[in-house]
Amino acid sequence: MTWTTSAVGPHTFTAFFDHELSELINNFSNEYGATNGAPAFRQSWQLGDPFGDIGNIYLNTLAGTLNNTNTVGQDSDGDGIIDDYDVSMALGWEFALAAGDTATITLLLSETAPTDAFYLSHTDPDSGERIYLSSGIATGGTPVPEPGTLMLLGSGLLGLIGLGRKEFLKG
Repeated sequence: MTWTTSAVGPHTFTAFFDHELSELINNFSNEYGATNGAPAFRQSWQLGDPFGDIGNIYLNTLAGTLNNTNTVGQDSDGDGIIDDYDVSMALGWEFALAAGDTATITLLLSETAPTDAFYLSHTDPDSGERIYLSSGIATGGTPVPEPGTLMLLGSGLLGLIGLGRKEFLKG
């Protein structure tokens, strides 16, 4: 999925995903989440129980205040076993655009782990199913046509004007 904007000023972008892996087989509360790699500059993330009181991921997504924490991949009672939760994932970006700039954010949700970026994973340990979420941002100015392109466009316009004038003089 991609999202693009060219609106001038500061922006906060957040995306929230709540998938149920193997829910019909073994319920949805046996899952856990994890991160891989380091987030990019001004990238935020959060893994949490979607509507539970652990982490408040849903409220943080709505407010644009993801807090770079994982509250669903923990051994909170110290028994050596990762606690089971219903997992949701959120990724976000903060950026600002000047006049003429554009930002494009790409989100990738896949069953294959990314190889070159920070990503979140959501795992059902009983079924072995896993999904991955990663995102990237590209920002920059509006492309300016090269001089050769402008010359080609200009000569085409002159040609059209010349044809129109020739037809006008004939008639």
